[in-house]
Amino acid sequence: MFKPKNILVPIDFTGQSKTAIGEAIDIAKKYGSHIFLLHVIDQQIQQCADDYCLTAEEITSIREEMMKAAKERLDREIAKIKRGRTVKITGDVRMGDSLHEILDEEKTRHIDLVVTSPHTGKGLLSWLGLGLAERLVKNSGVETLVVH
Repeated sequence: MFKPKNILVPIDFTGQSKTAIGEAIDIAKKYGSHIFLLHVIDQQIQQCADDYCLTAEEITSIREEMMKAAKERLDREIAKIKRGRTVKITGDVRMGDSLHEILDEEKTRHIDLVVTSPHTGKGLLSWLGLGLAERLVKNSGVETLVVH
């Protein structure tokens, strides 16, 4: 029988990802698993617009502020989840391509189950039916549960 030890839940702070967190909590309670929440900031900062460009220092500062704000939000989310529960939860924030960062976290944390929601992405890949959840199912090296 499959008994996951480490569960990864990629989150974007939407109701859909909260549903995935709920499913991960149910599984973690049953098997004593450790849940890892991951929020990926995949927004690119445009350095130049028209005739104005940001300096390297300004871009670094913006990235640091984005990471700090996301980490604070993730910490608040974890605190809410932990209230009255004994489930082990760890959070992490990364910046980069969502799929790449999730797959890297999967390897780094020795994940054996990914629980995700059908993230409603934007852009061409999503329009073609190749949203993050679909690409994750195709590329993950572990069991992946998509929760609707």
